Amino acid sequence: MKCKLTIIIILTITIKVILTFLVFNDFMMNPDEERNYQIAFNNQNGNGYTVYNTENKSFIQSAFHGSFTVLVYEFLLKNKIKKEIWIIFIQVFWIILFGLSINYFYKLCLHFLNNEKYALYATLTYCFYPSILIYIGILFSYENLVLPLLVIITYKLLYSFRDGFIKWDYLLIPISVSLSCLFRPQSIAIYFVVFFVYVCIVLIKKSYSLIPLLLLTFSITFLFHIPLLLKNKKMFGEYILSTQTGFELLQGHNPTARGSWMGNWQDSTNQLYQYSHSQIKNISKLNELEESKARQKVAVKWIKENPISEIKLILRKIAIYFLPKNYEVLYGSNFLNPINFFVHVFFLCFILIKLFKMVIKLDDFIIFAPIAASILLSIIFFVGYRWRYYAEPFMIIFAWQFILLLKDKFYRKNMFDS
Repeated sequence: MKCKLTIIIILTITIKVILTFLVFNDFMMNPDEERNYQIAFNNQNGNGYTVYNTENKSFIQSAFHGSFTVLVYEFLLKNKIKKEIWIIFIQVFWIILFGLSINYFYKLCLHFLNNEKYALYATLTYCFYPSILIYIGILFSYENLVLPLLVIITYKLLYSFRDGFIKWDYLLIPISVSLSCLFRPQSIAIYFVVFFVYVCIVLIKKSYSLIPLLLLTFSITFLFHIPLLLKNKKMFGEYILSTQTGFELLQGHNPTARGSWMGNWQDSTNQLYQYSHSQIKNISKLNELEESKARQKVAVKWIKENPISEIKLILRKIAIYFLPKNYEVLYGSNFLNPINFFVHVFFLCFILIKLFKMVIKLDDFIIFAPIAASILLSIIFFVGYRWRYYAEPFMIIFAWQFILLLKDKFYRKNMFDS
């Protein structure tokens, strides 16, 4: 089985490298990171951490998409390291990291499926899952750094109850969590739920020897974020990681909201643009943080005043979340993908069976936590398939548990009939 797994890892990495350099050959980052790179460039040229506003023809302070990568790009600019070098380096790095995660995913599958053959099938699904292999997996997106780390960390957390906080490689957990949160700030929400569940299990099992691991993880993650907090305090007068929250909260909760991401919200013909400008006085004169807070107030007010519409919107978001579609960048992402469909259906069926029979184990909560966090993010803001990305490896494990359940039931029925 180890030989087969090795072949799968080599084959997957080879295919991923080929696809990456066939599709991604323009050496451009995604729009958010190109914007952050421009902010770093502007600061290096004496204009502060700003973006250029074409309407006002002036530089406006911004901390919209997080600050860590801005500081990374500043380092590149200071040391005259070409952007293309960083792009190649980081993509090679996370392809290698993904290769490492395949082995840990297989071990997770062995734990939950207790069947080598089906664990291998589940691992194949992980390797060739549409979003993981193509729709996000070959893009320049820091989710490709976070996802394999999340799989590895989940395995480590699960087995920490057996190993205790004694193995040196468990020290990689605080570093991995910190890097994930720095490169993709929304993963803070993912790890908040993951570690909340983990703490509960630690207390239930009375595994108090693991508390140092928790304290170290929280401490290192916080310390790594201090430079970002200080930078934004200097800019806006408050300790914040990003100004984006209020913008996205209003996008997810307003009379024009439909549950999914709205890419043209800054267009003057857009309904959300018109709604926000009608609700917020002098919106064009506010700085980014002030506008974020104003938008947040409008969103909260709408939720309070429209509880029935909010409930309908939540149900709509959940339905959109489980649509078998993929992140909307590459061709075919909007098609109803059969692999996504079956994983989603089997996952939901297995969860319903677990709830009906009340046979939920503590270990189940560890791999369900990223899924729950991903769904909560979608409900609080809007459905983004880059957020669902963090849940998909673990939905695959639940889906294959359901398949194994069907197989065992079918086998027992045939034995009884014969």
